[in-house]
Amino acid sequence: MFKLSVCKLEFLTHRHPKPTTRLTSWTFLTVPKGTVGVNESTHSVLSINFSIFISAFSTVKLFNIANNKRFLGDEVKLRRRISPTPRYRELWDNIEPRLAENIFMYKYVRQDSRTETEPIALLRATRALDFNVDFDYIIEQMAIDEWKVSVILMTDYNTSQPLVGEGWGVTEREAKLRASYQAVDSIQKVCHVIEPNYSYFAEGGVPEFIARRSPMKTRVYEIIQNMDPGTPLSRYTIEVMLGVFLRSELEDLFFLATDFSYFERVLVIEIANQMGLWWRLFGPRRLDAAADDVVSTQDLCVYKQCSAISLAHLLHDSGGSTLKYTLVNPQGAQL
Repeated sequence: MFKLSVCKLEFLTHRHPKPTTRLTSWTFLTVPKGTVGVNESTHSVLSINFSIFISAFSTVKLFNIANNKRFLGDEVKLRRRISPTPRYRELWDNIEPRLAENIFMYKYVRQDSRTETEPIALLRATRALDFNVDFDYIIEQMAIDEWKVSVILMTDYNTSQPLVGEGWGVTEREAKLRASYQAVDSIQKVCHVIEPNYSYFAEGGVPEFIARRSPMKTRVYEIIQNMDPGTPLSRYTIEVMLGVFLRSELEDLFFLATDFSYFERVLVIEIANQMGLWWRLFGPRRLDAAADDVVSTQDLCVYKQCSAISLAHLLHDSGGSTLKYTLVNPQGAQL
């Protein structure tokens, strides 16, 4: 007994002037010794003829699969291909100036207080001031182990749908990731980007003003002090505190691990979730902390969520920078 490799074919007619075929997958058939057409001494396949009916004229065309593993009709090579690096193209030139001046990318801060860098997430966080914007992925399988993904910028401003990213890979995921990276690069070349300030977020570390505890309160934030360490915060006290925060102009409240216990900070998170507030953690995390230990020894910041559009307007009115964010100008088309 031995295994005979057989190719599965699919018909492609929508993009070609005449019907063609594409290799999509492999199946394996078990063939007993002595089968007609098989050399018993070498157990090798002599040849297999597939009669495939294609075209609207019911023309019959024979495709032979021989030991060289090639479709003689379509010249589809079956050997594994090395995933090519996407060729460089100035795709940002496809974005019209009217579109570019309205679009901005929002590099938001994640729950671990680090800046988002994943390209697909950054494209989802891209907005426009005067119209809606979205990104469409066109996925094509070029061969068994070669995929191509194109990223199209979609807006309701006009019918223009510029290509902003392309990527190739041996898997769909790899190609999509490469295309997304190039799309992010294209957007940053011609559009504004909102970036968090390191002095405020410290990429998940402890900012200097928190370490110094100075100032304790500004128009943007307040570091909550525990005036009675011997008495734990009650649910009622936290609800009142967060209620006052919601009605104020403050954006952030800080609960430091040195002042509030693990259970107090967990209770603050629970009540913040109930009240529609957001929260993030920062500072060192205990190495032996359990997987479900969401707070550990880290400090806690409870904050009000601000939409990307509102933040863009705020930065524009503030001259391009606030305590927390900076509006970065386009990088330009220079490498």
